[in-house]
Amino acid sequence: MDIDKNDRLLIDGELVTVVAAFQERTGFNCVIKSPTRGLTEAFVLLADVSACKVASSDGSGDSARAITGVWAQWMRWAIPRIRSAVLATRPLRPYAHQDDAVFSVMLPQPKLRFLLADEPGTGKTLMTGMYLAEGRRQGLIPGKTVIVVPAHLVGKWIGELKRFFGIDAQRITADVGREPLDLRADVDVWVVSLDLFTYNTDVRRKVVGSRASWSLAVFDEAHRLTPTSQHLSAARQLGDVAHHLLLLTATPHRGKENFFRALLNLLDPAIYRWDPSEKTYDHPMHPGPNNFLRRMKEDLRGLDGELLFRPRYAQTHEVFLTPAESDAYDAVMGYVETWYASDSVLARSIYGKRAASSVTAALETLRRRRTALSGSQAGRVPPVVPEGFENQDLARAALDSDDAWHDAEAAVIQARSSDRRAELDAVTVAIGQLERSLASRDEAAKWQAARDIMQQHQIRPGSGQLLVFSEFTDTARWLAGVFRAAGFSTEVLDGSVDQSGREELQARFLKDRFQVLVSTDAGGEGIDLQSAHVMIDWDIPWSLVRLEQRAGRLHRIGQQSEVFVYHLVAPQTREGRVQQVILENLTAASASLQGRLYDLLDATVDRTGFNFGAAMAAAHRDPAAVGEVLAAVPDTATLVARAKDIVAEEDRFKTPVDHGEAMQRFASDRLQAINPVIVSAFVDQAANVEGWSVSTGPTEVSP
Repeated sequence: MDIDKNDRLLIDGELVTVVAAFQERTGFNCVIKSPTRGLTEAFVLLADVSACKVASSDGSGDSARAITGVWAQWMRWAIPRIRSAVLATRPLRPYAHQDDAVFSVMLPQPKLRFLLADEPGTGKTLMTGMYLAEGRRQGLIPGKTVIVVPAHLVGKWIGELKRFFGIDAQRITADVGREPLDLRADVDVWVVSLDLFTYNTDVRRKVVGSRASWSLAVFDEAHRLTPTSQHLSAARQLGDVAHHLLLLTATPHRGKENFFRALLNLLDPAIYRWDPSEKTYDHPMHPGPNNFLRRMKEDLRGLDGELLFRPRYAQTHEVFLTPAESDAYDAVMGYVETWYASDSVLARSIYGKRAASSVTAALETLRRRRTALSGSQAGRVPPVVPEGFENQDLARAALDSDDAWHDAEAAVIQARSSDRRAELDAVTVAIGQLERSLASRDEAAKWQAARDIMQQHQIRPGSGQLLVFSEFTDTARWLAGVFRAAGFSTEVLDGSVDQSGREELQARFLKDRFQVLVSTDAGGEGIDLQSAHVMIDWDIPWSLVRLEQRAGRLHRIGQQSEVFVYHLVAPQTREGRVQQVILENLTAASASLQGRLYDLLDATVDRTGFNFGAAMAAAHRDPAAVGEVLAAVPDTATLVARAKDIVAEEDRFKTPVDHGEAMQRFASDRLQAINPVIVSAFVDQAANVEGWSVSTGPTEVSP
């Protein structure tokens, strides 16, 4: 590079003009004109010419490259200063409570050990994705992440991380566990099912073995980590090899202080001490704000300042069995009384629950029993009854576990018979009775009730949507046929539907492509169905937590209407009258608390000392003692008093959201975020300089 007359140089911090320049072997001897010293001389080494020489505005530069360089420098400066560069480039627009949790509470902590316990439907999955994406950008999560979720939610997590945050997560399967090598180094985020992680030794070794190390571990549906399950000990192992630990659940307490303390102990055993042998406590434990966050639905608002959640209402709908249904119910229970041991509460519960749900469900169970009896019993290994289900009051039984109920039913159906041939004749007679009941011209009593509910809400063929829950796949599939015969477009969601099928059903339902979704509890967990606002509980689960979770499918962010939930109860059945009384009392109590009770059903009833599952079992153990069970049902006043205690505790736990401050943050974000118009112009300019061809990418067009 040469120095010529009239060039400008930067020498000793001063801009000077060259009057004359003479090149020598090691540089240029220049006569310069200084604004402070006048004419003088300066020697510029060849190596310093490029640094000293100042470009002149002679129009000879490459303006396209210059502008591209300016924009590149500006973006390099702007991106680190945006509060959330990740969200600035994604389609997600968080609500105030979501933004507050991630940016005000979680991200500022150098070591996060946290229980996010917002009520159902508030977006805990999205908040986790926001924390993960922004934490990675800021260097807070430099290593790998593992997310442990119920099996049917694995695909949903992988899909939403990709859709909302552009994060490519991979599934840990049994095959991955069997591979001799460590987990792939090129994958930063893994998702694994809770059961696979807990019970598969190969997978457990990969996740928590001596070579395992995680920047972040997440447990979704963390209320499953109970002291009575192996999940808790598996979670403790993972917590020991993870820097950040995040637990997600809408029901952290579940009415049981022991369960709550166990979760907190996972976060920090030194601060939250827990003794598994202790069952009662003098006072509830109150976690600190650095470890716990819970916001209530009633306090949350949208970007427009309006309440995010619409009111919800519940009603217990009394159903009287038709004569054919009553005969079928009596035939089933008579068969059980005759052929199962007098103390077999489990057999009475299994057959009784199904007979109360539908004649079809009871019929299919009897047919499975007939198949079991038709085979040889020689060498048959006695079936294993799940823990707790062998007890007369079902104490310690996992009443909210589909797998546990499935195994319990299998144990009942496969049980050895005292007289196989005689029982085979008896079960064949019972099957005939139920088949005749199904052939009756009388409409099922619950179907009549469902038609009345649909008429009340103007749901008719071609107009309106409805969500129906049943515990049993047999009932769900039969019921779907009844809806279709009545002219309603209907689909079934049960545990056999894989993740892609679940997502497809959810998308079609939300787009109003069909009217009625009949779902089992196994199928409906973790799915969003807020395009409907009317729900029917066709049968009542023996776990009130399940009842809370069902309503959460509709009563969540995005619901535009008031939500109505109807519990169908047949008081002629053994447990029906008990269910009717407790649900009516809960509904009345909730009305006096402006709906706050609907997400606290299990906790409130448990606080009264009444065991809902044990009461159901007692009604089957001795039908003549139902009056005693009813006498123990807490009345409305008691439920209100206990609910107020819990609400007061919840209010101590909850953290208010400053919506005004959040709106100011969002406004600032919009000013700071990279303007898409500028980004587009930058791409166009860079393309012009480099000779790129820029075109619109492929776009998915909805059919």
